[in-house]
Amino acid sequence: MEAKIKDFRWRYQRPLDSRLGILLDYIQRMELHPTITKNEMIIKALSAYYMPKAHLVAAQSPEKIQEIAYESVLALQTEIERLVCEFELDRSKLGIGSDMVKPNVNKREKKESQLEVVEEEDSLEKGEEDQMSLSKFTISSC
Repeated sequence: MEAKIKDFRWRYQRPLDSRLGILLDYIQRMELHPTITKNEMIIKALSAYYMPKAHLVAAQSPEKIQEIAYESVLALQTEIERLVCEFELDRSKLGIGSDMVKPNVNKREKKESQLEVVEEEDSLEKGEEDQMSLSKFTISSC
C-alpha cells in the first residue's frame, strides 16, 4: 500500500522593498545559498518552529513528541548562536550568556572562531522528509 502524499502549495507576494519581500527574494536567489534549495530552507525553518506542535495535534506518542521538541529546541539554539556570532550581537541584550546550552560541541574538528552547522545530507529531494532529523547539529562558539 502506497503512502498518501500531502500536496501543499503556497503563493505569497509582497513588495520587493518590504521586509518580507527582501526575505522572499533572498530565499529564491540560489546564488546566495548554493548548497540549500528554497524548499529545504523553508522546510528547515518551519520544522524547527512548528514540528512539535504539529505532532502534538496529530496525537503522536508523548515520547515521540518530546524527542521532536528536543530536536526543535536544538535547531533553534543553533540558529540563535549562528545569528549572535554572524551579526556580533550583544548576548546581554538578548538575555543569554556565553553558557547557553550548545548541542554536540566538537571543538577538535572546528575552529572555535567559526560557527558551523553540520547535518546529515538532507533527503527532501528524495521524498524522505520524515527521515530528516533536526538534532544532527554540531556547533562551535564564535
